[in-house]
Amino acid sequence: MKITISKLLPNSYKFFILRKFSKKFDAIFYLGDEVEELKLIKNLKFIKDIKDIENFGFIEFEKNKNIDMECLLNLLIDNEYKRVNFVENPKEFSRRGSILDIYFENFSFPIRLEFNDNELQDIRVFDVVNQKSFKSIDRFKVILRGPNNLKNYLVVEENLKPINKIKIIEFANEFEKININEFIKNGYRVIFATLDKERAKSFKKIFKNVKIIKGEFKEGFVDERKKIIFISLGFFGNLRSYRIYRSLQVGDLVVHRDYGIGKFIGTEIKGILEFFKIQYKDGILYIPIYNGHLIKKYLGRENVEINSLSDNKWKKTYKKAYEYAQKQAYIIISKLSLRKSQKGFKFKRFDEEELLKLTFPYEETLDQKKAIYETLKDMESEKVMDRLIVGDVGFGKTEIILRASLRAVLNNKQVAILVPTTILAFQHYNNFKKRLEQFGVNVKMLSRLTPSYEVNEIKEGLRRGYIDVVIGTHKLLSKDIIFKDLGLLVIDEEHKFGVLHKEKLRNLNILVDTLYLSATPIPRTLASALKGLIDISIIRTPPKDRKEIKTIVSYYSDEIVKKAILNEIIRNGQVFYVYNRIDKIYEIKDKIQNMFKNLRIEVIHGKIEKQKIENTFLDFYEKKIDVLISTNIIDAGLDFPNANTIIVQRAEILGLSELHQLRGRVGRGSKQAYAYFLIEDKNLNESAIKRLRAIENYSYLGSGYDIAMTDLEIRGAGNLFGFEQSGHAYNVGFYLYLDMLEKAIYKLRELSYNEVEIEINIPAYLPKEYVQDDEVRLYFYEKIINAKTINEIEIIESEIVDRFGKLPKEAENLINAYKLKLKYSNCEKIIINEKEIFLFKNGQLCFKIFKV
Repeated sequence: MKITISKLLPNSYKFFILRKFSKKFDAIFYLGDEVEELKLIKNLKFIKDIKDIENFGFIEFEKNKNIDMECLLNLLIDNEYKRVNFVENPKEFSRRGSILDIYFENFSFPIRLEFNDNELQDIRVFDVVNQKSFKSIDRFKVILRGPNNLKNYLVVEENLKPINKIKIIEFANEFEKININEFIKNGYRVIFATLDKERAKSFKKIFKNVKIIKGEFKEGFVDERKKIIFISLGFFGNLRSYRIYRSLQVGDLVVHRDYGIGKFIGTEIKGILEFFKIQYKDGILYIPIYNGHLIKKYLGRENVEINSLSDNKWKKTYKKAYEYAQKQAYIIISKLSLRKSQKGFKFKRFDEEELLKLTFPYEETLDQKKAIYETLKDMESEKVMDRLIVGDVGFGKTEIILRASLRAVLNNKQVAILVPTTILAFQHYNNFKKRLEQFGVNVKMLSRLTPSYEVNEIKEGLRRGYIDVVIGTHKLLSKDIIFKDLGLLVIDEEHKFGVLHKEKLRNLNILVDTLYLSATPIPRTLASALKGLIDISIIRTPPKDRKEIKTIVSYYSDEIVKKAILNEIIRNGQVFYVYNRIDKIYEIKDKIQNMFKNLRIEVIHGKIEKQKIENTFLDFYEKKIDVLISTNIIDAGLDFPNANTIIVQRAEILGLSELHQLRGRVGRGSKQAYAYFLIEDKNLNESAIKRLRAIENYSYLGSGYDIAMTDLEIRGAGNLFGFEQSGHAYNVGFYLYLDMLEKAIYKLRELSYNEVEIEINIPAYLPKEYVQDDEVRLYFYEKIINAKTINEIEIIESEIVDRFGKLPKEAENLINAYKLKLKYSNCEKIIINEKEIFLFKNGQLCFKIFKV
């Protein structure tokens, strides 16, 4: 059997080149005179034409058609595709039984093919972030190079019509600079190309007589002869790979509810079940997978002693911690009850919100869309919003607060945005003013840079209500700041503020909707979010073309510094150099100036006059400075697209959150960025080693959330929910203590809290030959164990089938057992045997199910 490949004929069509970057081009062509769809071809090398075009061709994949899988695998290898366990990047493929995943290099998403022998049964598009399919398709075409002029393949020639000559106009993706209505008035047809259905709807609402087509490209262009204007917002960027946070790993300390702290040493299949293995002082404990909910990762004290299986010490520890959790639960409920019992303001939608959406110069990422939807949905409801937006630096959190702010102002409410630094306030102020002034929104900034006469005017404007949005530093916390009608509070870089600061501002109005923004939220807030005490939106999807920042952790040397600066300057970039000691910072400047006589180098730190700091930042932004040496005052969310190298000297003295924020100052564009964390102290303590190891390991895009979890581990559980935590909570660990707290809150609120005990006496596990990767198996076990509803279990089941094919009997038994556990959640115990199932309640057998 051979693969049908439709040949590209060099003389039957011409490519029209839209954009050139290095030796690669994006190309676009019409199919006939009527433009129904833009066909995009990316990543093909051109000179004047494709020199070896006879070797390229279309391969069409269609459901229920036969295709030789072995032949296809050979073709992928001939095209230099790499075989991997899990597809994460372009030009990778993975085969798992009847499932074949391929990430074609000119596709935005990878494709999952499911075969029955050589029959292609299903075609699905999947997400590299979570490996889940999100769309089924019937057919698709792909361009591949065939070996030896395609002689091994059946070739069907296909003529493509030539493109008409058209004129390019660079729109720079800024709709506000295009008078689209003027084109329509002059008889032009407007064609808007997008892959985003929501964007298409918005565009159609604003502009009449617009045709929407599928496809995207980087610039707009006009066909003057046919009077057609094309508009788009750029290609969807390829999603990058991230590690999904998984709490349990081999070697971790864990805590079992009944036996205490031990070391997790892996899993083992014994007989009909798989077991978690935990090492204690006096032996190994085997816990069936179905009892995995009794095990939590231990987060608490460093160098903690593991327990013994043979003494009663753990029972006393557990009892004292639970008593303490009950006291804390009472305080938490008292604190939240007033806010949760009140009805908040229901914000209405306005058409102007669609216009603001159109002025966003980038394509919204999937996670960003979800976060915007969740935030605006909260505002529409009667509940008082408490939402934490966790998104890595530069991942588009500001756009969420812009959308929420406009809705608040259109509903005649005021907005307060609290930021940690004057520089960040200034940057937000300029951004908000630029985007919102067309809607008549009055935006003001309140910081140390604000002249005293203007401060009084702003206070008066807030009190009387003619200032809509105020962006400020700690000055917003002054007693004499009074709002006429505050409707939305935003706390940006929330990890920089203490509990008292945040509560002080929110207490101005108990009914104010509140958004917290952070790349690495402080453990207290993160802990609350994880347990549902406040809602959380996580933005893990990076913007298009964003590259992972290359992170180097090393001992300091002049050679590394010299090389790092030189590499950046050669490519016309700029460098941040962080040294967190004011008394020696000018010595660093002299040293670097001696290395590079002709470079323009400036210094800033907290003791310099504020106006000079602002002017220096402005000069750096305008590329009048090559190297900016500073203390860590630059760690707030500043945006300098041309600065793509940061060097941090004495990195060992900074916290993990600070290191992550500093790294986020670079890599804001499509250029490869570098972060050098240089160590001076050669006798590092364990905590510093963990921090530096974490910043090196968590260098992938979207790692802020995982860094927060690691920060939690390094610093210990810390100050939970704003209250001082006692040694009792440390003794049982963060996660188990939160379970205790949750249980105590349920009881105090007189809500049902029932744990179903389950016993499985049939083969029930994920066989290693089915899910071969131990980490992935452990990941799915945790998901199954922690599922709260039957719907969640069914989603997990679909994901497993999607990724690995039909469930074997053992896996099916495990899934069905957990469905039963959730279905009969009012029971105390369920025993599953080969031929019958027993349900117990109040110590008595209440139901018996016979299997057919």
